[in-house]
Amino acid sequence: MLDRLRERVAACLAHAPVCLLSTQSADGVRALPVRCRSSGLDVECLVPRWADVVFDLERDPRALLIFHNTEVPDMRWLQYRGRACVLSMSANVGQWPAGIAVHNRADRFVAVQIMPSRIDLIDESRGWGILETLEF
Repeated sequence: MLDRLRERVAACLAHAPVCLLSTQSADGVRALPVRCRSSGLDVECLVPRWADVVFDLERDPRALLIFHNTEVPDMRWLQYRGRACVLSMSANVGQWPAGIAVHNRADRFVAVQIMPSRIDLIDESRGWGILETLEF
């Protein structure tokens, strides 16, 4: 059962090119839509350097990601809590979307890896509330 849930979550993450990244700051909560990609249950986000969320993650690595699941529009999403780590863009610059010029990617963006601590599948098509949860 747990393996099947992990597979469902990984499939949802694999089909999500964008998520909402939320951080905690001294001023409150901040949120920003960012490009993302996944490998299993681990997620990398491409965050603009100008975004305050980069500063927030350097101070407090806790992050919350929200992924929309397109299988049931407006009714299903995934809530992903974890710890962030800023990565070197030079190591994986060629793997990000072609719409961003290769020579500008490292100058304009920061790659952030998020390791999960809790993932909730939320499905309002079956009622309200959390349908299933993975804790790490």
